[in-house]
Formats: sequence, structure tokens, C-alpha cells
Amino acid sequence: MSIMLEIGILLLIFVAILFLIIVGIYLVKLIIDLNKLANNLNDTTYMVKKEIEPILAELNVTLTKLNDMAKTADTQIHSIKKIVATLVGIFGIFFGGMSKVSGGFFKGLMSGFKTFSKK
Repeated sequence: MSIMLEIGILLLIFVAILFLIIVGIYLVKLIIDLNKLANNLNDTTYMVKKEIEPILAELNVTLTKLNDMAKTADTQIHSIKKIVATLVGIFGIFFGGMSKVSGGFFKGLMSGFKTFSKK
């Protein structure tokens, strides 16, 4: 019985060593594949960085130009608002005075017509 036990333990040790060798080989292969993956990811990141730098530079220039155009348009709109406000003020004063004058004129004219129409 001790011989059978020794053979069983020897077989268990052999299978365990074989299992550890197989797992070790797969771990080494996994480490190599992970290293390749990390290198590919690094290369991809480098390419994206190189490609995006000119795009960001062009976008910065475009946004600067748009900002300048918006500032120019804002300045022009502000000056147009001033001109319109001045014109409205002038016409308001002119037509406001004219309405008083024309109202008095028309009242006088109507009084004259009423006076002559009674006779």
C-alpha cells in the first residue's frame, strides 16, 4: 500500500509541475501580448497627438478671427444704435413741435371755417 501511495504522490507532483509550467508559459505569452498592446497604444496616442496639434492651431486661429469679427460687428451695431437714437430724438423733437404747431394751426383753421360757415 505504501508503494501505491508513493506512486500517487509522485504522479500528483508530476501533474502539478506540468500544470505550473503550462500556466507559466501562458503568463509569459500574456505579458508579451500586453507589452505589444501597450506599445501599439503608445504609438496610436503619439499619432493622434501629432494630428490634433495642427487642427487645434487652426481652430485657435479661426476662433480668434471670429472673435475679432464679433467685436467689429458689436462696435458697428453700437454706433448704429447711437445714430438711430440721435435720429429718433431729432425727429421726435421736430414732429413733437410740429404736432403742437399743426394742432394749433388746424384748430385755428377749423375755427375760421366755422366762423365763415355761420354767416
